[in-house]
Amino acid sequence: MRQAVLDHRPCDVGLGGQLWTRRMVGELIAKLYRVRLTEPGVGKYLRRWGLSFQRPDKRAVEQDPQAVRRWHEETWSAIRTKA
Repeated sequence: MRQAVLDHRPCDVGLGGQLWTRRMVGELIAKLYRVRLTEPGVGKYLRRWGLSFQRPDKRAVEQDPQAVRRWHEETWSAIRTKA
């Protein structure tokens, strides 16, 4: 389970969403092992596995730094000028 959470996103294993939550981990456990756990119970397992709450990176994975720079220089400048 720990490795599945580390190596995959929920959508990769047939669940909805991009980020793991205790609810999502509980759904995966139920799907694989047919055992239902409460969210606090899932949280205890996550802590035992050495996993903790992490905020997602604010930057998009597929972000293109050159496109962002161009947008700031060209589009944003035009918007600011009009405002």
